[in-house]
This record gives sequence, C-alpha cells and structure tokens, in this order.
Amino acid sequence: MNLFEVERSLLLAVHEGQEVAEGEEFDTCTRLIQNGLVTGYDVSSFDGNKYEHLKITAIGRELVNH
Repeated sequence: MNLFEVERSLLLAVHEGQEVAEGEEFDTCTRLIQNGLVTGYDVSSFDGNKYEHLKITAIGRELVNH
C-alpha cells in the first residue's frame, strides 16, 4: 500500500502513542481509518474536527514494521 508522507508520519505518531488527531491531521486520520490502518472515535463538535483514542491496527503495525 502506498502512503503519502503525511499519512506515514501520522501512522508512525499513532504507533508511538499519539491518541488525538485534530486540525490539519483530521483529514489524514480519516484516510488512515478508512484504509483500516488506525481506529479511533470521531468527537468532532462546533469547536472543530477531532479524533480521540487512536490505536494502530494489525495492518497498520505491519506497514510500520516494513
């Protein structure tokens, strides 16, 4: 699977423990979730778009380790 650099960076950050994505990272996180690489909860509100409780999936870990 080919990832854009910004997607790879966020995937690595989630792998290393980042649990929140908001602002500019929101759309990137949405793509990672849609591709099954990350799981998380959309907690968007009127204050902005945000994902919390991000976790890397087995498929995501496999990509990180290659």
